[in-house]
Amino acid sequence: MTASPHAPWRFSVVQVVYGTDLRDRVDDATVDRAVTAMIDGTFFDQPTATYHHDLDAALRSGEQLAFDDRQDETAVRDLLTRIVAELDRRRPWPAHPFTQLDDSHWTSLQGAPVAGRLDGSRTDVALALHRSFRDEVDTPAGRRSLLVLHLRSGPVVGLLAPVHPRERGIDVVTHDDPGRVLTELRALTGIDAVPG
Repeated sequence: MTASPHAPWRFSVVQVVYGTDLRDRVDDATVDRAVTAMIDGTFFDQPTATYHHDLDAALRSGEQLAFDDRQDETAVRDLLTRIVAELDRRRPWPAHPFTQLDDSHWTSLQGAPVAGRLDGSRTDVALALHRSFRDEVDTPAGRRSLLVLHLRSGPVVGLLAPVHPRERGIDVVTHDDPGRVLTELRALTGIDAVPG
């Protein structure tokens, strides 16, 4: 049975299998890398529980899980089954160091003070966090690319980057403690953060 492109679990399955050679069964190292990335939040941006739930639901759906002709259905099912089993084995899962919020959260940050500045480009930060700046917003400093994060310690933070991806200097805005936020961002990105 062909899977509905709108099945609630479909995005997670595609995210897991995209770019993986699934003509044959994958090795244990591939499964381990995928599970580790889901647990620590690198590359996989949803909570670990979401991936576990979605992959399990996909396997139970009875629908086709291979999303193109170059993938073997048995290999795809084997990969997802092994990932679910390994996620179960590694419980409990820690919270990710941060989650990317939808840009609609920007409204709660408008008017927040600039806590500091990351001395890197939009590209540097996107690569360090494995997340993309998704939208552009108007700010008093002009048009900026936006990335909104919820840090594990609690603060919601807006990163406002110049529109040009290589231009340096990303403003950090938050209603929370600037020192704590900058320290946490410095640890996450490896990029120096200068207080505002």
